[in-house]
Amino acid sequence: MRKLNLSIIVLAVVILFVGCGIKKDAKDLSAAKIHEGKFEPESSKQVSTTLIKELNLENMIELDIEDISVHYGFNSDYLDDFSAFASKTEGCADEIAVFKILDSKERQVIIDALMEKVKLKSESFKNLNAKEYNKIDANSVSLHGDYIIVIICASPQTAFNIINDFYL
Repeated sequence: MRKLNLSIIVLAVVILFVGCGIKKDAKDLSAAKIHEGKFEPESSKQVSTTLIKELNLENMIELDIEDISVHYGFNSDYLDDFSAFASKTEGCADEIAVFKILDSKERQVIIDALMEKVKLKSESFKNLNAKEYNKIDANSVSLHGDYIIVIICASPQTAFNIINDFYL
């Protein structure tokens, strides 16, 4: 019975994240989309570097494998592929991270860790910098097939339009 309840909760959370796969603009909180196609980038790096280039995000530093567990709070052994960038500029919330999960059994662990990271980042910017705080919201983490993407930037709707191009 306990496993059944846990399975139902996990399924509900996965459905929630799939339903929120496209980040909603702050002014249009009802605009959720569910993709019909497959999310098919060549690599996590292709997605992250495309986002950084198209969004004109400057002063980004790439995080390496050793940074993942410290920065995000989960074991990098759960990943098949990843690419993560954070702003080098102190006081700037910009962050782009793309994680391809190795095993769907670890999906929830990674989602929970990323949601906690976004929550902590939000709390730290709340009183520090209102402009940067406004970049962060509950939908900064989205699920796209086997990929989990973190996008914190000034143009989230543009970012998710760019992500749409990776769907077949």
